[in-house]
Amino acid sequence: MDNEAALPEFERYLQRRYPGRSTAKHYLSDLRQFQKVCPKPWEAVTSADIDAFVEAGQRQGWKPATVQRRVAALKTFFEFWAVETNTLECPNPVQPQRHAPKRGQRLPHDLADETVEQLWLAIDQPRDQVWFTLMLRGGLRVGEVVALNRGDVLAAATANQPARLRVLGKGRKGRPLAVAHAGRPGEPPVPQRPRAAPDRQRPARPLAALRRQSRGAGDLPSTPAYVCPAIGGA
Repeated sequence: MDNEAALPEFERYLQRRYPGRSTAKHYLSDLRQFQKVCPKPWEAVTSADIDAFVEAGQRQGWKPATVQRRVAALKTFFEFWAVETNTLECPNPVQPQRHAPKRGQRLPHDLADETVEQLWLAIDQPRDQVWFTLMLRGGLRVGEVVALNRGDVLAAATANQPARLRVLGKGRKGRPLAVAHAGRPGEPPVPQRPRAAPDRQRPARPLAALRRQSRGAGDLPSTPAYVCPAIGGA
């Protein structure tokens, strides 16, 4: 396998190994970043070249998580290269203990109730209110919320039981989620998702607006101020 054919073949390999995930796109981008720093033939790359790549990225301000992913992409590629070129006896130039920095463990932090109140008041569409509530109370990622459909509601909420949802998370791994009703007196309830007419346009406030507001406000609190009392209702 020559250098020109290596990346397309590696991309097809990743798509077979991780179907439906963005791994192939990100790993190919990481490899092209490496080629800009080290334009050598793949078989000539050494651990010192990986050192230089990591150090160049750190000077540019790469976060530890970014360095770790790019090191993982290179390690996976050189494993693939060794199999495809029948050079398994050659050592992998990527050594995670040497090249991948350790990441610190950060504790989550809560927002003040006033900040949550301001964010909530800025959301004026029923769909976005339900999405926000699921992220706030259930800890769902944006992509997990967007991927939900009615078939993922396993049980509707009742006076005595929380709603139960099926969530498809990272790595296409499913997990059940219970969303309890614990609203405060006087709180406006989160409306149910409206049944849109076939010709109805999507609400004017897209999730992108909510995501921009969330970035400005910081992480969502683990002790929520708002709940969705009727998820899965008719």
